[in-house]
Amino acid sequence: MSKDIISIDIGNKYTKIIVGNTTRILSFDRELTPQGSVYEDGLYDINSLGALIKSMLTKRNIYIKDACFVIRGRDIVIRHVEVPLMTIDKLDAAVVWEITQHLPELASDYYIDYQIVNRTTVKSDKVYKAMVVAAPKKKIDKYLQLASLLDLKVKAIDVAANSISRVFAGVYHFNKNLESIGILDIGAVSTSISILDKGSLFIEREIPIGISQMAESFGSNFTNDPDKYHENFITKFNLLNAQADNSAQGKIKAMFDNLMEVLQKVTSFYRGGNYEKKLDHVFLLGAGCEVYGIEKYVKESIGAEARSLMSMDELYLKIQVPYGFDARFYSNCLGMLLRDKTHGLNLLPEKMKKSKAQMQTTRKITTLAITASLLVVAISASIFGYYVLVNNENNELERKIASMSVVQKENISLNKELAEYTNYNNMANTLTSGKVIVSDKVYNLKDYKPDDVLFQSVVYNNGNYTISAITPNYESISAMTAMLQMSNEYRNSKIKDVKLIDQNYTFTIVIRGEQNEKSI
Repeated sequence: MSKDIISIDIGNKYTKIIVGNTTRILSFDRELTPQGSVYEDGLYDINSLGALIKSMLTKRNIYIKDACFVIRGRDIVIRHVEVPLMTIDKLDAAVVWEITQHLPELASDYYIDYQIVNRTTVKSDKVYKAMVVAAPKKKIDKYLQLASLLDLKVKAIDVAANSISRVFAGVYHFNKNLESIGILDIGAVSTSISILDKGSLFIEREIPIGISQMAESFGSNFTNDPDKYHENFITKFNLLNAQADNSAQGKIKAMFDNLMEVLQKVTSFYRGGNYEKKLDHVFLLGAGCEVYGIEKYVKESIGAEARSLMSMDELYLKIQVPYGFDARFYSNCLGMLLRDKTHGLNLLPEKMKKSKAQMQTTRKITTLAITASLLVVAISASIFGYYVLVNNENNELERKIASMSVVQKENISLNKELAEYTNYNNMANTLTSGKVIVSDKVYNLKDYKPDDVLFQSVVYNNGNYTISAITPNYESISAMTAMLQMSNEYRNSKIKDVKLIDQNYTFTIVIRGEQNEKSI
């Protein structure tokens, strides 16, 4: 039996905990989150939150120290990417580079992690499909401070949408005909929309519309009196009869219409122009799933069957639950109990995820990689005026390469590069012998490339230069992209067509030239 853990979900209105493991839930609890302690899905007052959670654990006689947290918020960036098949160390660099293109701030301000969704073939190329997540460090650090205050050892931090996808994985195992399901979690101050494709999270969106805003329009105060909120709003508001107008019910109807508009757009994005592709089912969670008529309303809005999650039996999960447990309100917490501890997404800092032995191994590998990089720099050549005298040094280089079998296993392709030096030399000689006229714009590009990037050819066409390049390190492509984007001269240049061929990465750089320049 797996080890028990505390799963904690801190929402704007409710804080929820579940204690258990992959086979059973021992205890659960839900309390109102202290007012002002959470702001836009980030922790603000950890002292108040710490006092609340401590009282919840004490009340339930829970003395377990291992914990995990569910996080959410529009400041979290989630992207699905495709990268060539490669070793894990290079895959780490590849996915980080991919998501940095979508971050509003520096990558160093985020904790980034990913999980492989599947391995497939796209246009004859074998690729990994991965989900990459970046969360602001200042957001994650608040949860770590809270855990320290409670004397808890944090094992994992994951986003709500990914956590909830595990809860519904059993639905796919039971019904093999299912392609996709939508999850509409209407909470107190926000609504989460997720689409699962064959059991994996495909897309999620967080919308700042929740039941509390609707309840206030209706005339009840959710913050101070949640019981009256249920009585005056949930049980009395009829979504099917309401019309979008200036009345209280009309304003609430307009909010629901806005939610459906976003759900329709997310569904359209999922289809990707394939209108035969649709959602097979929509599950409704959270306080909003209790609104009268919502199932029919959602079905009429997007054309998919919709229903509230009524029992654990519908999820086909082999997990024991105590009496009174309602998965509609605890799905995010439940998903954390079901996570794959080995390969599951985890937004903890790297130093907290790795054991001491792992960190030592990493340092050794890093040292070898640096040594290899230095050797590559020493023996590499650029076609822009850098020459390598290989004739007198081949024997020595081959001896060094033979002695570095460990480094070769880390995908430092020295043998291949050695075989290509003559070709690079010939290119350099051609470029400087008067056979080709190269503008300063092209020549100066050498200042923006890492040393292990080798230029192979230059093609001029219609005012643009296309430069073919090769490198053994994917991270060098990322570094060059960043340097080009930060420059004035090459800001609009593009790096594309990245491919893994024989343990090396080929790619092209497209830069704008002058119309009167030409190759001879």
